[in-house]
Amino acid sequence: MPELLVSASDLPSGFRYPEAFHTILAHGMTDFVPWYPLEDNLLYAVYFGINERYPRYGGLVPFARRQDNDDVACLYAGKAGEVLIIHDYASEGWELVARLPDIAAFLRLLVDDFIDFHDLGAARAKP
Repeated sequence: MPELLVSASDLPSGFRYPEAFHTILAHGMTDFVPWYPLEDNLLYAVYFGINERYPRYGGLVPFARRQDNDDVACLYAGKAGEVLIIHDYASEGWELVARLPDIAAFLRLLVDDFIDFHDLGAARAKP
């Protein structure tokens, strides 16, 4: 089974994964193209890299990435439960794509992106 969580010893002080995040993992809701879960070595490479590139946030815990660009979904240690979409490798000040209040809002974004990516909205509208 792939490692999907950053180990407690590497997490920002006081950070805890939200219960809703554990529920999502328990139900296997981890792969919604164009988003994919960060796993194992890639999880750690992105975790350490994104925090080095954007230290002003004081703790980003990445968990998913878009396959068609450099957007990374991160739990924000600065505000419990909040999800930030960071355009990794962007110049500082241009990296924040979206700020979502919680995991539920991210799930809604996942579904919308899935529909758009697969052009399901157009397919559904055809007679």
